[in-house]
Amino acid sequence: MTDSVRRSRGGYVIRLPERLKRASRLRTLRVAATLLAGVSAVAALSSSRLHPSVTGAALVGLVTCSTILAIGGFLSELELRSMTVPRIVVLAGVLGVASTRPELTSIAVAVLALALETAAFRSAASLRPFAAGLDGCSTPRPRTWPVIASARVGLLCALATILGVSWPMVAVLALVLGGASLLLSAGQLGAAFLARRRQAEARERFRPELQRLAPKFAVHWDAPTGTAYQLTMWMDELVGIGEPFVIVVRNQEGFDDAATAAGPGGPPVVLLERHDELDDLIVPSLIAIFYVNNAPSNTNCTRFSNLWHVQLNHGDSDKAPSYAPSLRQYDRNFVAGPAAARRFADHAVETTTDYFRIVGRPQLADVVRVEEARDHPTVVLYAPTWAGFNADTAVSSLGYGRAIVEELLAAGVTVHFRPHPHALRVAKTAEDVRTIDGLLRNHRDRTGTGHRLSVESARLDLVECFNDADALITDVSSVLTDFLASAKPYAIAMSASDSDAQTLPLATGGVVLSSGHPGLHAGIEALLGPDRHFAARERLCRDYLGPDPGSAASILRDEVRTLLAGPKRPANMR
Repeated sequence: MTDSVRRSRGGYVIRLPERLKRASRLRTLRVAATLLAGVSAVAALSSSRLHPSVTGAALVGLVTCSTILAIGGFLSELELRSMTVPRIVVLAGVLGVASTRPELTSIAVAVLALALETAAFRSAASLRPFAAGLDGCSTPRPRTWPVIASARVGLLCALATILGVSWPMVAVLALVLGGASLLLSAGQLGAAFLARRRQAEARERFRPELQRLAPKFAVHWDAPTGTAYQLTMWMDELVGIGEPFVIVVRNQEGFDDAATAAGPGGPPVVLLERHDELDDLIVPSLIAIFYVNNAPSNTNCTRFSNLWHVQLNHGDSDKAPSYAPSLRQYDRNFVAGPAAARRFADHAVETTTDYFRIVGRPQLADVVRVEEARDHPTVVLYAPTWAGFNADTAVSSLGYGRAIVEELLAAGVTVHFRPHPHALRVAKTAEDVRTIDGLLRNHRDRTGTGHRLSVESARLDLVECFNDADALITDVSSVLTDFLASAKPYAIAMSASDSDAQTLPLATGGVVLSSGHPGLHAGIEALLGPDRHFAARERLCRDYLGPDPGSAASILRDEVRTLLAGPKRPANMR
């Protein structure tokens, strides 16, 4: 994967991995080649002079095998049964022996090439590096160009096979192309075999090499692709502690993102997908494991009771996940300010007296803070969150985001639009994003106003977006909490499920917007008028963000070093 995630302190910049693009093109070629080979088989066998029983059996077998291969191309989860490829090979051999006609022989070679290509593709896809930056354990990603080349040559072979039914000389070309495809796939299979051996040897060396590294702590991360910001926002602070550590990820996409984020010379990254593989992580030097989200798989690690388990999270807000009872599985919860600790008690989630540590938000050190109230903002950042996984997190304002932007345009301000990247994963919110982008693009083309579309804002980290804006409109999310560091005006766009909007502590520092037109118009008007909430925001900033962001990094590092000063309790290590 090339440059899929650019590291940033205050946010995230996401690009589609090139590997996924290649895989998508490869799948299309494989499916096309398979179906075309099936069509050629039907055409050739229907016109042949073979015995009807041989023709019928071969026809049924070829169509069945072609269908299986085609489905396997569309559904990557479908594994070919162990007997599928041998049956195709035997069938192709029968066809080749039963006839001396070049067009039928070319069909046999085409089917063989497709079968071998499928096996080569699956072998290449199953070979995944599991370590980066750890001496003796890092294995290179297998090359996929032979499989891609084989698919392209196989497609030409299938086309030539169809034409060879009518023109036998073209069938000779199909034989040559099929042979080339066979050689490419066979070479890939051989390379995959050697790579699998090297990978097995690297796994055997993993624990000894990890013991040699002697990490003091590990960072556990399990999240879908495109969420590397959860990890990257803490990378500088963790490296700054000055102790060796390792990043543990639980899925292949996470490994790619984490390895890119760590970069050359950064901490080692290891992929441990299975629950039992985590046992090798527990070396005598390990004292603590840090977590940057509350993924269900975190429980796979918190079972090691001899270690400190510390939740860092990836932002703080008044949403339900920030005070979920499941967070009590960790020994410590490093939070930004007192409000985060008080939120648990306010929602009847009991914790121990030494559970919280106030460490501030070091990621906000570069936020430019205004020192006095500034009236009549002219540049507004609209940064809605996404739809969430469930009702507790369904607080996105994108459902009436168009109305928000139309009010801002009518008021004559410049709009910078930065939705949460996950908004593009849900059909409804993705359509809302496209609608707002279109609205801003049309207005910019007509008036020349410097609006910033979602794709343009995504190239900047969140701190840069804060610094470029005079005011913010967002939902109940960590973006709102982090924006407090700027002391600039904000408005909270409430969703339909937020009936108790005015009870939110952050509502005292800004304007509350609702989807109803009169309330929305009045709210936008209040946001763009005199700033009457500056003093309230100063109090909220101390409550939500704790220490000054400029000193937060040193506070965090001191807390971590104190934790790592000694083991939690004596451990029985293997």
